[in-house]
Amino acid sequence: MSVKTDQAQDLVAVPDQGGSHTSPAVSVEKSEIFKVWDSATGTLLTSGQRRGITAVATGRLAEAGVVVVAHGFGRRGCIEVLNADTGEPVGPPLEWEAVMDLSIGELGGRPTLVVHASDGIFFINPGDQEPRQVLYANDGRHGGTRFSALGRLKGEFVGITVHAWDPDLTEEWVPDNCLMTHMASGEDRTLAQGIGEVTCVAAGQWGNLDVVFIGGVEGAVTVWCLETGEELAHFQGHEGEVVSVLFVEVRKTPLLVSTGADSYVRVWDCSQQGALLNETGFPDLLGAVAVNDAGVFAGYGSRVAFLAWTDLGSVAGSSEKTESR
Repeated sequence: MSVKTDQAQDLVAVPDQGGSHTSPAVSVEKSEIFKVWDSATGTLLTSGQRRGITAVATGRLAEAGVVVVAHGFGRRGCIEVLNADTGEPVGPPLEWEAVMDLSIGELGGRPTLVVHASDGIFFINPGDQEPRQVLYANDGRHGGTRFSALGRLKGEFVGITVHAWDPDLTEEWVPDNCLMTHMASGEDRTLAQGIGEVTCVAAGQWGNLDVVFIGGVEGAVTVWCLETGEELAHFQGHEGEVVSVLFVEVRKTPLLVSTGADSYVRVWDCSQQGALLNETGFPDLLGAVAVNDAGVFAGYGSRVAFLAWTDLGSVAGSSEKTESR
């Protein structure tokens, strides 16, 4: 799939389970115009406009295909759930001051909306008026949450956050950023301090270990064990900063997808100590990228491209370099 849009893509979202990649994809332009596409044909299904869009997600909630849009800030911030085919609201909007990311998946056998906000990670099921669980809360000991991810540690959900430590807020001085984990049981733990300038985070697996992947401003990707806090790997992923890191499992193969300011999408095999499987270069600056078990959806220039795993050759284990036009 390759669809032509009017502006560069700020955000792209796809369902966690792609299947035959017939589920809709969502793109956002200029932080206020969202468009819903048939991810198989590139046909525009519906579109809408909201001021200050900060996050989008797509998937199924309450047996319906939906698009979730977070927009606005402070008292004007909210989350809307919309029908993916018509764009009509599904239930009333949820008031939310600052949403950083959204995702839809199954937790405990129920379709669940996961909200990454500045004050915590929240689970919301269809029909709920209040969040079901909070994985962490900013308690004022450090500066604001810069990045967050939702992972698993020994089968239990864990919130992963990167904070900027502020000497005016704490007696303890910590340079650069701090990596923390927050268990559903309420236990908070500092994994690492002074980890440098971070650009993106994602939870996943490295071999048989639960880990967090961190991208940095100088193109490096580091892998940290969630249980021990040990740095397991450090490799040069891109020239210039790493724009995004995303974890996905395809046919039981754990993969890390990274994108960079060098306009490359690279696929790494997490079961083989990060062996590079594929790299795809784009003629324009890469924008937002999303992945699922069908493939990679990449916004570049004014287009959104779909790269199937079979085209990338990553699942077969071959190392390829391709150019996307």
